[in-house]
This record gives sequence, structure tokens and C-alpha cells, in this order.
Amino acid sequence: MILKINYKTILENYRIQHEIKKRHKNFYRPFAPLEAPTKSGNPRRIEALQEIQDLIFQSEWYGARAAAVDLITIGLEGLRYLQTYERTLLRTIATIAYAGWAAYASLFVFKPGGFPAARQSPVISATSFAVLASFWGLFFSEQAPWTYYLYVTFPCYFWQRFLSQILPLLKLSTLNVSRRHAWTTISRVCLVFAALISMVVAYTHRSIWSIGFLVIGFVWPVFWSSEERVHVAGSRWLWMASCITTAIFPLLSVDKTETLSSILLGGAGIL
Repeated sequence: MILKINYKTILENYRIQHEIKKRHKNFYRPFAPLEAPTKSGNPRRIEALQEIQDLIFQSEWYGARAAAVDLITIGLEGLRYLQTYERTLLRTIATIAYAGWAAYASLFVFKPGGFPAARQSPVISATSFAVLASFWGLFFSEQAPWTYYLYVTFPCYFWQRFLSQILPLLKLSTLNVSRRHAWTTISRVCLVFAALISMVVAYTHRSIWSIGFLVIGFVWPVFWSSEERVHVAGSRWLWMASCITTAIFPLLSVDKTETLSSILLGGAGIL
């Protein structure tokens, strides 16, 4: 009896959420293992319920129990499918938004010198507004939460600002700057963009932090000018040693246990 209540409750919860998604989503794709049509034209979940009922009427208790367990498993998968249905969309929007923020922020880190102030491009502004209006219209028709409107606003804003600033760098024929200087600036912007993206990935792959510290410790000094090398000649090796030491920590386990020796060593280091 308990098993019967469980699979019926799970399927009823699934059915309600399925109907809500089907009613509001414009391009809704149902959960195939439960919604695939059978020979009778009914969804698979209806046929599965009927099969269990037939087994119970025939006193096939073991078969009914096995079928109910399978239906519960598929029903839970269907609930998870519906609950995470928009996860891919939200992840894509968040990724594009962060990439746009990284690109836009890179312009301030390496702000081009000698370039005229960027003007608003009507084409870029119109395209950004069209994309934003399209998503807002889609969310409105689907009765999406108000936070979705904010999610899609950020990538449109950041990329609109970035493209408005970066396009003058690509139009070298209209700028009174050398080609080498322009592409040096663009390469620096791309470098900052890649560094910011790597920092995000490093939160789940901590070894990237170690690679980054080794890069700034050994690769970055190679590109210093001769004046900078002379100015920091005494502390260059200290810089490399500190980067190596710092690169070790991301490789260590995050589960730390307190020991008296480490506490005393840390206190001595502070002093």
C-alpha cells in the first residue's frame, strides 16, 4: 500500500509540473520516458500505471512491486528533469554575461592610449536592444520570474559596451596610430579576458591557480623591460620564490586539521 501511494504521489507531482511547463513554455520538450506515446496513443506513464494495476489484479505481487519501483525511479528522474529544465539556458546566459563583463573590464585594465573616445554605434545598439527585447518578450510569454529579465540584461549591456569600445581598434585605417600599437592593445585585452575566465574555472579546478602563479612568477618577468629588470633586480628572485610557495597551496587538500605545530608556525610567521 505504501509503495502504491509513493509512485502515484510522485507521478501526480510530475503530472502537475509537466502541465505547467507545457502550458507556459514555448519550445517545451517533454520527458520522453514518461511522455512518449504508446500504441494506444496514451503517454507512457498512463500505460505504466495501467500495467501495475493489471499485475495487482492478477495477484502478481512481485511483478507489480518491481514495476512500481521502476516507475518511481523514472518518475523521480522526470521530476528532476522538470526542476532543472531551464538550467542550461540560465547557465548559458550567466556564462555569456560573465564573459561580457570580463571583456568589458579588460578595457579598463588596459585602456587604449591615443585613441579617440568611442561613439555609440547605431548597429550595435540596435542589435543589443533587439536581442534584449526578444528575450524579454519570450520571458513575458512564458510568465518567467522577474529575475530572468535581469539575467539577460547584463550580457546585452556588457557586450554592447565592449563592442562599442573595441571596434575603433579594429578600424585601423581611420585611426592615427600604428598597427603594432593597436594589435598590442588588442592582445593585452585578450590576455586579461583569458585570465578572468581562468579565474572562474579555477574555482572548480584549483590547480589552475598554481599554473597562474607559476606563469606570473617565471613567464611574466621575461617580458619586463630592461629598466624594470634593473629596478627590481634585488627582489626578482624573492618574487619567484613567493610565487612558487603560493602555487603549492591550491594543490593541497581543502580539508585541514588543526595541529599545534602548524598553529605555532603560523604565529611565528605573523611575528
